[in-house]
Amino acid sequence: MNWQIRIALSVIGLAVVVAALVVTGRSRPPGPPPVAPKAMPDTPLPEDPAPGIGLEGAPAKDTGAKARFTIQEETDQKALKRLLSHVRGRPPSMLLVKVSAADREPLLQRYAETRDLVKQRPLTWALGYVGDERAVEALKETLSRDRAKKEVSLEEEAALLETVLALGFLASHNDDAYRFVRQGVDLDRWQGLRTWASPRRDFSSNMLVYYSLQAIGISGRPEAREELLKLKERPPGYLYDFGSSIAQAAFHLDVIDEHGMDYFRAHYFTPGDRSLYKTWASGRGREWVAWANATRRGKRPE
Repeated sequence: MNWQIRIALSVIGLAVVVAALVVTGRSRPPGPPPVAPKAMPDTPLPEDPAPGIGLEGAPAKDTGAKARFTIQEETDQKALKRLLSHVRGRPPSMLLVKVSAADREPLLQRYAETRDLVKQRPLTWALGYVGDERAVEALKETLSRDRAKKEVSLEEEAALLETVLALGFLASHNDDAYRFVRQGVDLDRWQGLRTWASPRRDFSSNMLVYYSLQAIGISGRPEAREELLKLKERPPGYLYDFGSSIAQAAFHLDVIDEHGMDYFRAHYFTPGDRSLYKTWASGRGREWVAWANATRRGKRPE
C-alpha cells in the first residue's frame, strides 16, 4: 500500500472511527470502514478512545467564563503560501486557522482553476475556515457535479467526504450551508446526489450521512442542539446506523460551547490528547453515549 493511499485511509477512517468508538468499548485501529454496515458488539462506553479522536491540548476546565484561545497571526501571507504548497491531504489545523479572510480571493480562484479532487482538498478545508457564500456554492457544486458514475479513488472520495465537513464549518455563519448539511442527514438525499461510484460501493452514501450529522455539530449553531434532539426520534433502523454520529455531533457542540469555536477549529482533526473526549464521555456526554450504546443493541431493526 503506497503512502498516498495510507493518507486517504487515515483521514477518511478518523471520523468513522470516532463514531464507532462511541458505541464500542473495543479499540479498533484507524482504517477504512467496512463495505457494508455491521452490527457492533453491545459493550460499555470506551474510557480511552483510539489515537486521533480527542482534540489536542484541551485547556484546563474553566470554573467561570468560557476558556479563551487565541491565534498568533502570521504576516506577509506566509500562511497562504504554506497552504498552497500543501499539495495533498488535509492541512494541519494550526495552519488553517492562520489563513485569513484576506486570503479568500486567491483561494476561491485557485479552487475554481483546480478540477483535480486531490489537489482541491487543502483548498476545500481553507475555504471551510474562511469562505463566504461563494465558497458555499463552490463546495456544493463539487458534491453535486455529475460524474456519470465514474469510480473515484479512496483519496478522491476522501476529498468529497471532507467537503461535507468543510460545509459544516461554513454553516456556523451561512444559512445555506447549514440547510445543506441538515438535508444530508437523509440517506435518500445522497443516493440521488452522489453521482460517483465508490470503492466502498453503497456504503459511501452512509458515510456522507455520517459526515452530514457531524457537520451539524461542527457548525456550533444554537439551533443545532435542538436538531440533534429531533434526530434522536428517528426510526430505530436509522438510529442503529447513525446514532453514534449524532452523539459525535453532540460532542462537537459541547466542545465549542465550553472552549469556543476558535479553539475547536485550531484543534479539530488533530491526533494526540485523549483527555477531552474522555472527560466529556464520563461527564457532560455520558447520557449521549449511553443512548448511542442503546441504539446498537441486538440486531438491526428492519
